[in-house]
Amino acid sequence: MDALTGLSDAEAVRLLADHGRNELPEPRRPSLPRRAARLLADPLSILLLLAGLVTLVVLGEVPEGAAILAILVVNVVIGVSQEVRADQAVRALRTLTAPMAKVRRGGVVRRIPAGEVVPGDVVEVAAGDRVPADARVVEASSVAIAAVPESMAAAVTTALALGSQRMARLGVIVRRLSAIQALGATTVIASEKTGTLTTGRLTVADHVEIAGADLWRAAVRCNDARDGLGDAVDVALLAASADHGIRPDDPRLATRPFDAGTRSMAVVTEGPVLTVKGAPEVVLARCVPCGGHRSAG
Repeated sequence: MDALTGLSDAEAVRLLADHGRNELPEPRRPSLPRRAARLLADPLSILLLLAGLVTLVVLGEVPEGAAILAILVVNVVIGVSQEVRADQAVRALRTLTAPMAKVRRGGVVRRIPAGEVVPGDVVEVAAGDRVPADARVVEASSVAIAAVPESMAAAVTTALALGSQRMARLGVIVRRLSAIQALGATTVIASEKTGTLTTGRLTVADHVEIAGADLWRAAVRCNDARDGLGDAVDVALLAASADHGIRPDDPRLATRPFDAGTRSMAVVTEGPVLTVKGAPEVVLARCVPCGGHRSAG
């Protein structure tokens, strides 16, 4: 198997049949009798059951006892139906939010469900992507830290614990410390008036181009999106460049992937030509005056 072309479709189908899907088995859902028994084990349900039996058997008040038992049955039926509907909603959400993976098959990058990844697949992972399976790194541009300081774990745990205490004083109870880290990394939550999250698809609406600057070719050079897959900004820039007749064709000599610390990405192509993409204040700070204008590669 060539790392540049990946598996063929026939090989992928055969391996999927041999090894099964790349996912953990779902836990067995409780049966209706077990759900009903769990609801009946609730202290309030036990109290109603005892009250109904005493009223019906000991006191001999049939209408009142039957009413109490009927209320108990109605509560159990409503509770079981709500649990079943909640399970169905969770399964539907899991289907909508199923993890995806980018694999190279037959020389073409495809986006497939992570459950269909098979042994031998060449998986492409960019910054922020979930790693869909155990894998071996074949090629990387993502320089890794050689060693993590020993005090890192203690420092992170202490910071997260302090954050949870601060939120507790504000009336917010956090069950897991990892939720503090996720909340701290959140910068923007976009939603409609109905509370529905957006799909994250972007489109270039307008642009400013300096005379003599090859804007769209620069947008293609410094871009990690391919075949409509990748970061939403990169996908939007690639689509806008294609509308202007520019497609990726310049081989890269060196790459510095996008880094949240520097808020920029840099690519060196033949020439050599250095192309930088990033936040305006970061890119403009690296520009030099040229003929009364500021220009960036």
